[in-house]
Amino acid sequence: MKFISIRTVRKNLFTMFLVSGMLLASVNAKAENDTDFRRFEFEVGAGMTMGARNGFDKANPGIKMLLEARTNLKDSPLDLGFQISVTNHEKKSGDSRYSFRELFGLTTFADWNFRCWKNIAPFAGIGIGMSMVDQSSNNEGTVIFGGGGAGASVAPRIGAEFFNHIRLTAEYKVFYKGNGDITGKCSNHFALTLGYAFGGGKRK
Repeated sequence: MKFISIRTVRKNLFTMFLVSGMLLASVNAKAENDTDFRRFEFEVGAGMTMGARNGFDKANPGIKMLLEARTNLKDSPLDLGFQISVTNHEKKSGDSRYSFRELFGLTTFADWNFRCWKNIAPFAGIGIGMSMVDQSSNNEGTVIFGGGGAGASVAPRIGAEFFNHIRLTAEYKVFYKGNGDITGKCSNHFALTLGYAFGGGKRK
């Protein structure tokens, strides 16, 4: 006869409580989510990016700048947004430095907003779009330009809006390039941005 360990029981109980809590939170959010918000808002934001090493010795942080227009769907916690962005980050291998840039990104986002509290509204969403990416290297002061081009991108994100205007967003952007070179893959990055939304807020 095989006995179940105390550790396994605790693990299963923890999982059960976690799932139950998530279900209860979902039901509560559905019951209390506030959808009485202004239809349009416009966000200006900036923050930090970080790419994976992808076989390089080191990955250094970069920056992201964005402009995003959003519409809050009537009687719904959903919003639809259209974002224009530029990003860059750097990787190092030996004495060489490689710069990966999103020269111009256009992304359409759909977010689900959890407006169950007065001054904080978590959200989660995903975006799809097109981006122009570019890569260049600097070897001992000599700049060598590499590949680049346009391709599709997918960007899941989570975050929170504070006091109806200040937005903190964490995003991971994945690029897909048709020609299969490393520029697309190495341009993948995590971004943490802080933005301010003009307009929006609760209807008066």
